Amino acid sequence: MGYYETLENVKEYIEMAKEYQSTLVVDLLKRHLSPGKSILELGMGPGNDFNCLDDDYEILGTDKHEHFIRLFKAHSPEANVGLLDAITLEIDRQFDCIYSNKVLMHLTKEELHASLKKQWTLLKDQGILFHTFWYGEEKEIHGGLLNQYYTMKMLAYQVGDEFEVVLMAQYEEFEPNDSIVMILKKRTLDNPSK
Repeated sequence: MGYYETLENVKEYIEMAKEYQSTLVVDLLKRHLSPGKSILELGMGPGNDFNCLDDDYEILGTDKHEHFIRLFKAHSPEANVGLLDAITLEIDRQFDCIYSNKVLMHLTKEELHASLKKQWTLLKDQGILFHTFWYGEEKEIHGGLLNQYYTMKMLAYQVGDEFEVVLMAQYEEFEPNDSIVMILKKRTLDNPSK
């Protein structure tokens, strides 16, 4: 059973994250995405980023863990949120942006590669991916939850011909250069690389 499969762990994470402010990341996104555009958020968790983005964008917040969605809907019943797995991405809409904040690091490198390929199909022309990761080269498992750290070189390796790199840079969340932001722009290709 995964870490977020239990209600107790989800509530513990929500409590831990309640003071977290993602304004640095959200402000950076706003420099690359005009107001009113559509966003698919992957792994919304407690909804901190969703709440920051909801006023300016048409956002669909998703998570693969039902407890996060149910608890968020309990206090925001009108919110546009739902269940979605970040690997299979079984949804029949396209978006101007697909966004995640320290979520895709829970995927294996192979799963990340598959997810990025699928994300390409869900982006509108000229759409962008906006994802953040913890910086490093190690891999850890805590309570059954994978934490795969990345360097910029490792992330660049994951990016196929389907995307143009708009920005890949380190930034500080808690310590200098502990995080990476990756912004990719969709390229229109006849045959995207496998």
